[in-house]
Amino acid sequence: PDWLSICPPPFSTSVSMAAAFAEGCAWQFLCPFRKNWVDCSAEEDARLKVAYSDAANNGPTEVGYNLHGVRFRADFRLLTRSNLASKRVMQLRLRDGELPFRIPGQRSAEASEADAISAARGIAPDSLVCAATGQPVPVDVRKAWGQGIPEEFTMTGAFEFILQLVDRERLGELLSWHIMSAGVDAQSLNMAALTFTDRWGNVAAQSKEVVQRMLEKESNFPVKIKYAPPKAFQSMTPQDMLHYETVRTHLLAVKNAVKELDGDITKVKHLHQKKTFERYLLYLEDHKYQSEDDLSDAMTVEELVRKYPHLGGVFGLTYKVCGDLPRVLRGEVDILEYLFGG
Repeated sequence: PDWLSICPPPFSTSVSMAAAFAEGCAWQFLCPFRKNWVDCSAEEDARLKVAYSDAANNGPTEVGYNLHGVRFRADFRLLTRSNLASKRVMQLRLRDGELPFRIPGQRSAEASEADAISAARGIAPDSLVCAATGQPVPVDVRKAWGQGIPEEFTMTGAFEFILQLVDRERLGELLSWHIMSAGVDAQSLNMAALTFTDRWGNVAAQSKEVVQRMLEKESNFPVKIKYAPPKAFQSMTPQDMLHYETVRTHLLAVKNAVKELDGDITKVKHLHQKKTFERYLLYLEDHKYQSEDDLSDAMTVEELVRKYPHLGGVFGLTYKVCGDLPRVLRGEVDILEYLFGG
């Protein structure tokens, strides 16, 4: 019948068409925290493949969905993914495969990549060290152009290598090389993420004496040396890490307050604070989903200020309020006392 040609395909048809995606491919989004492409969860990936197949058959090119209590919208023409709570917009792409269908008005990923390659062609690495203004070009820009960075440099923020007995005396040199090639700032090295594992499976970390005893015994070799900071911190510059640690400290204070109220909005007294509490829940869920960070190792205000003394003034009000935030939410004390009181 004629109506079949104008009606969107049924959901079962979209599901079957989703099978046209190459095996092993997955949707990814450009995480604003890690500054890297991240695989969507299996649940989100399946939803996006079905929705994309639907869009390719005259269905909607935008789809809204809910993940872990957070609402998202994907736009298949722009290839973007938006968090409706935070208004954050992230790019979308398909990993390990090509999009099986074209959507009218969609700009192909290949065209965008070709433009980038064309623009970069003919620029020598030395030209990217300093711009026309004489100012140095940031390393992130050079990485994006794919020039000025040796092939051995992974710039992933993590590394792993095997130390053989014959190379024991070269540990410092090898470690320095891998730190540099991974793009890790030595001064911001997370010592808790640096581990030494001997041939027997014994692990040493955060103790120079324990590591030294491991390396002194020849029978412990080869030794695997691994630096694997939490994903949320990989590929971050020291400046980014400071900002991110500050965000995590504030979120930890919020998390502790929410936990004391059992995550129950009915325990919040005032309507305007109920709305604030709801935003707290969204912030925490969004942060955990986007960066796989449960804040279990986030620093308290006191710990952060001890590590970065110059932030003491920045956290004055936070330090004053965060301990009593649950009481404020329950209406036991007035927030104005903290803002304008003694």
